[in-house]
Amino acid sequence: MKILKPALAALLFFSLSIFFTYYYSSSLLYLHFNQNSRIALFVSAPFNMSIEGSLLYNLFIPTVLIFVLGVYLKNFNKAFRKKANFRSIFIISILASYISSILSMEYYVGYADFGILLIHSVL
Repeated sequence: MKILKPALAALLFFSLSIFFTYYYSSSLLYLHFNQNSRIALFVSAPFNMSIEGSLLYNLFIPTVLIFVLGVYLKNFNKAFRKKANFRSIFIISILASYISSILSMEYYVGYADFGILLIHSVL
């Protein structure tokens, strides 16, 4: 059974979520960047869970879902693999988060946090 790539994808998601939630803003301060700037919030949009800090719903459950769906797609769903692969789904979900952040930044201009979605839309 192929579980290495789904495990790596889940670990990548988990690691990026931890970094962007707890260490990203302190890294920006260390580098003398504004941590509340529009670009800084935009970069962290798919993985930052600082607004909704529930670790269960925003970190652990999405990590488990990424792993389980990855194992399913890699091992059991051959018809789907002909049309798409797990890596492309993961990348498209991250891009969708950035696109929704861009659209919300334009729609909610002038409001708090520049309208950037600071939630996990990776799933």
